[in-house]
Amino acid sequence: MSLEQPKEIDRDRLNTDLGYRVQYDRDFVEFTKDDEDVLHAAAPLILPVTMEIVDGVYEHLFCFSNTKSVFLKREEGFEGDLAGKLDDLTLEHPQMKLRKKFLTMWVARIMTADFQKAEFWEYLDKVGEMHTGRPAFKHRLNKDPLIVDLQHKIMWISQDLWQRHYVRTDEEAEKDLARWRQQMGAKEGEKGQSRADEGKQAAGGTVQHEEAQFLREYKLVVVGGGGVGKSALTIQFIQSHFVDEDSYRKQCMIDEEVALLDVLDTAGQEEYSAMREQYMRTGEGFLLVYSITSRNSFDEIGTFHQQILRVKDKDSFPVIVVANKADLEYERQVGSHEGSELAKTFGCRFIETSAKQRLNVDEAFFNLVREIRRYNKEQAAGRPGAAAAQPQQFKEEDSSSAGCCGCVIL
Repeated sequence: MSLEQPKEIDRDRLNTDLGYRVQYDRDFVEFTKDDEDVLHAAAPLILPVTMEIVDGVYEHLFCFSNTKSVFLKREEGFEGDLAGKLDDLTLEHPQMKLRKKFLTMWVARIMTADFQKAEFWEYLDKVGEMHTGRPAFKHRLNKDPLIVDLQHKIMWISQDLWQRHYVRTDEEAEKDLARWRQQMGAKEGEKGQSRADEGKQAAGGTVQHEEAQFLREYKLVVVGGGGVGKSALTIQFIQSHFVDEDSYRKQCMIDEEVALLDVLDTAGQEEYSAMREQYMRTGEGFLLVYSITSRNSFDEIGTFHQQILRVKDKDSFPVIVVANKADLEYERQVGSHEGSELAKTFGCRFIETSAKQRLNVDEAFFNLVREIRRYNKEQAAGRPGAAAAQPQQFKEEDSSSAGCCGCVIL
């Protein structure tokens, strides 16, 4: 576009021709075919976590009384009982579930739409009309219309204020780029020297440095009764990257050592018990998962542990006891001390997790890898069974090195 020759816009047509209006909007915000392709490419990653995103939106709205109070009013299509006051309104209220369902569907449609077809823009136009208070959409009749123009002004000012902190002159940009290149060059030099040193030491035949040149893979198995949250725990750890099979892989850094985790999520129902020995033979470490809301699932852990030791023909093996669904404290049937005591009898770590709140999820998997490493070192040192000799409790400080910021999902 040119400042000297601005594009002529028919104001009347903007209000009467939807296609003309959409094209103007696209040109104005520079929404291109490339942008469409980016959205479509991101859809497989975004869609599996849409529910979590939507939950986060409403959790934030519930943090303030003025925004939470909006949801006390009846939503069109909801015929159940309303919450009488703010304290009675929870995110699990049937009306809130309906709202979250609609928002989830809207996000899915945005991510997968064919932006070249008029049907999508007609849909967005209807969404806009819903918020005007026109009689065709009766659930807006008794609400004030949104002051969209004023909101847009604030948004434009906000965007401009954000941008002012990123704008650089050509000279400043060149300096920043040169500084960045210098830093990256120094880091690469350090890595190159480190690799050279490792190569020299590995040539001497030491196992420790030979292994440092390769990506160590760990086969982890998630074991537990039906409904304890094994799949939710695994998927949350893999960052909601869904695949066709119940086997997941993730590369991450644990205690400054790269590890490739091959996680098998098993079926806990009794009808699949015949398959357990097959995956137990290949597993290098096991997460023994129970739900704090199910006494029966806790009682099953001992059976799983004994079966692992029998299949492995060992007195001890790398395991970690995981008490899942820690967010459901009000439904708790198994105390924390019970899980801790059980872990002591196994000579392993104990940790409480919440797949829903992502509490201690990474720590559970990372600590199992640490147990595998410790066990392997003791086996290599000729001390079979030493893993069970010194029971260890999970400590909060262990999580300090369990960050997964640089993880790559395979």
